[in-house]
Amino acid sequence: MKRLAALLAAACLAFGATELPAQPKEPAAGPDVKQEESPQERIVGRIFRCIAEGLPQDWQRAWIEIREIERTRYATVRKYEATFRVATSETDTTGRPLVPCGSEEVVESVAELNGFLPEEQRRWTGATFAFYRDGRFEVKYDYGSPGVIVEPEPPRPAAEKPAGKAKPAARKK
Repeated sequence: MKRLAALLAAACLAFGATELPAQPKEPAAGPDVKQEESPQERIVGRIFRCIAEGLPQDWQRAWIEIREIERTRYATVRKYEATFRVATSETDTTGRPLVPCGSEEVVESVAELNGFLPEEQRRWTGATFAFYRDGRFEVKYDYGSPGVIVEPEPPRPAAEKPAGKAKPAARKK
């Protein structure tokens, strides 16, 4: 988690954020120890870099609200919509709209993160990802009512080929 906070703080600096509090330093790794980001940290970093493009200089909190809008009966296909907000105060729960690099990219990244959740937690219907200027990060999942349940289109039967005329059997003489 410390690495994630450091990653977010570095991303904040890369996108013009100023006056970040000092991040606690991690203990130095020995020459044989390689500290790499986990796949989850890479995905969250990718999400933050996408929303960071639209952050104002005085931002304190930015968040993404994702909600399921439609699913098939057995949830094999789910559709989402995302809203992006930013606030200049951590206590502001309304904020103002934020324009990220692209909502599809963020939703795809969130879906990728879903693969790391335990099976019983993957059926969420809403999620809020919050990023704070000091490098903190929060995720809250909602397991309320699903989006509109749609019936998948039933498979169409394969068109039958018309039966051709059978060739007459060869006659023996």
